Amino acid sequence: MSACRLLLVDDYDIVRQGVRALISAQAGWEVCGEARSGGEALRMAAELRPDVVVMDLLMPDMNGIDAARQMRKAVPTAVIVILSGHGEGELVRGAFEAGVRGYVLKSEARTHLVPAIAAVMAGKRYPESEVWGRGDGEELPVLTAREREIVQWLAGGHSNKEIAAGLGIQVKTVETHRASIMRKLNLESLSELVRYAIRRRIIEA
Repeated sequence: MSACRLLLVDDYDIVRQGVRALISAQAGWEVCGEARSGGEALRMAAELRPDVVVMDLLMPDMNGIDAARQMRKAVPTAVIVILSGHGEGELVRGAFEAGVRGYVLKSEARTHLVPAIAAVMAGKRYPESEVWGRGDGEELPVLTAREREIVQWLAGGHSNKEIAAGLGIQVKTVETHRASIMRKLNLESLSELVRYAIRRRIIEA
């Protein structure tokens, strides 16, 4: 197996430890760095120039889709594999549209991550084919400018308190907007909101 330097990006130590163990078992592969956020990943990728970046989708400061877009521009030689707990079709499609080459579910990392890394190193996509969920034609309510702003923060993994501080508003106001957004869009979870944000191009680099 050819040599490969990898950068691991996940805000959970236990996830990075598990991935590091899988990678360390492969001859010629090494973890050259570990990052806990999208911003840190961008800085480390520019400095370390890894061959492959294994990155989470939902992180505290920046979602994996936005981080992938920026990384493809800043470090075009790095190939990106998303390792996520979310496998909805819209999320996977959004990731590939952002320039990632591989997508693996965390629940399947033990059997699929190494083959995914090997595939992208060989210039292939992993998985090579996928049936994407549709839904682009459905009519959804229009969000206000403030609601779109809050969706961006929420999709980036920020808490109500962090959003309030960032926008200079009260936490109660964020909670009200959040409840209104979920009700207006008929959504029940954060993963569904991220799917909406990607599909409607609210999340941009």
